[in-house]
Amino acid sequence: MLILSVNGQKQSFAETDFPATLAALVSALGLRAEVTVAEVDGEIVPQSRFAEHAIKPASQIELVQFVDRKSTRLNSSHIPL
Repeated sequence: MLILSVNGQKQSFAETDFPATLAALVSALGLRAEVTVAEVDGEIVPQSRFAEHAIKPASQIELVQFVDRKSTRLNSSHIPL
């Protein structure tokens, strides 16, 4: 199993299911990239780079999704895994 930290919560993935890019992770979590802001290992990643931004096991990822002009920091209850 490979592990990521998403909004402070450990998420485990089988090696065959590990999201190689930020875009793959956002999709796997059922989120809409166009309203999601991401920080990976302390670096803000522009939406335009989600598809090319590689993530690795043990990455620390923070995701914030904007809904109705307000931001919502996603927590484990919002992440469908």
